Amino acid sequence: LPRYVTGAFAETECDFVDSESFPVEPECGWLTRPLHGSRGPDVELPVLVFRATDPSPEPDPVIYLHGGPSGGILGDLDYFFDDIIAPYLDRRDVVVFDQRGTGLAEPDLRCDSPYQWFNAHDEDPVTYVARTAGVCAFDLFADGIDLEQFSRQRSADDVRVLATELGYDEFNLHGSSWGGLLAYTVMQLHPNRVRAALLDSPLSISTDL
Repeated sequence: LPRYVTGAFAETECDFVDSESFPVEPECGWLTRPLHGSRGPDVELPVLVFRATDPSPEPDPVIYLHGGPSGGILGDLDYFFDDIIAPYLDRRDVVVFDQRGTGLAEPDLRCDSPYQWFNAHDEDPVTYVARTAGVCAFDLFADGIDLEQFSRQRSADDVRVLATELGYDEFNLHGSSWGGLLAYTVMQLHPNRVRAALLDSPLSISTDL
């Protein structure tokens, strides 16, 4: 079957983060990715673009891929700014976003029922992880969410679409932990778009999560 890799970026007000907490004011927006063949809602990813301070910057930005896969990065970005954004800003734009299924991205995949988790603490981890994950997956399915749409391959396509929508022909990747594994996948699926990649404590592609 053909792989549909499409989407659209819309610039918006920075009302989903405290943009004034950053030393540099970002441009904000949302990347919308349609779920082809799925009855669920479209994926919407919150995006921040920090423009390079050099008046003649390099054309290829740095796209940061956060760890996880669980929480996003935008909610704590002021804490990480000096480490993952500031070092690049003198020459390149830096793009940061919450990956699908994490942070502020929609749909929200978090299942935080107190009944599920408080009753799991006395169980063997092998038992409670499988049980609570199964309950969560059932609840999400009942809400019309197809979990097959939340793979690292789909997330890698998100990176390509985001770069295209922002007008970048090539880009650099900085991936931390799980983000390193995602960077591997971007390079596998879209090698002609990646200029360089920095893999910071990456998970192995053979890791069974």
